[in-house]
Amino acid sequence: MPSKDGGRGSSASSPSIVDDPIVTILREHTELQPVAERFRQIADALDQGESSSGADALEGIEVHRRFLIEVHQRREAAFAAEVGPSADANVRSALAKCRAEHPLAGRFQTESRACLGKTPLSAASAHRLAELMRAEADRIVEHHRWEAETIYHAVRGKLSKEVVIRLDAAMRPLVGEAAAAQAGLVAWTSHANPTSD
Repeated sequence: MPSKDGGRGSSASSPSIVDDPIVTILREHTELQPVAERFRQIADALDQGESSSGADALEGIEVHRRFLIEVHQRREAAFAAEVGPSADANVRSALAKCRAEHPLAGRFQTESRACLGKTPLSAASAHRLAELMRAEADRIVEHHRWEAETIYHAVRGKLSKEVVIRLDAAMRPLVGEAAAAQAGLVAWTSHANPTSD
């Protein structure tokens, strides 16, 4: 007989399987922190008129697209599709809020690329781009902190084995793309922290 606990069940028999998809998403939240930090560094460089800041910003915008939009948001969508229907009201409400915020990342892409489309980059465009990057950095940090606490920590270890298997299968096609996006993220953020003797 189907469970009446909203897709939840005992995870004691296979804790490693149950935790894997949630751990993957939470790890991405951690990896987004250096993106926000690097955005703020580039924003400062843009305001100071540093010659490389435009190229650094463009690279960061591309990392944002590949990692946040094309991987992380798609994993969130898979989570919402597999877990949302059987989740409790608080989690469903939080998932709806996340879905409503997704277009903000796309808006950042459009507005920031518009600034860089004006060559040479004027002081006004550089300052506007700096504002956009700081605002997006703040949004990433605050949104993902709230999201992790409200959604992922709330369900971790409480999903039925069947739901977790479906979620894992839904997320698996993104593994290769996620690895490539993560490699690009690490390479880009490491520019700000070169190894020194």
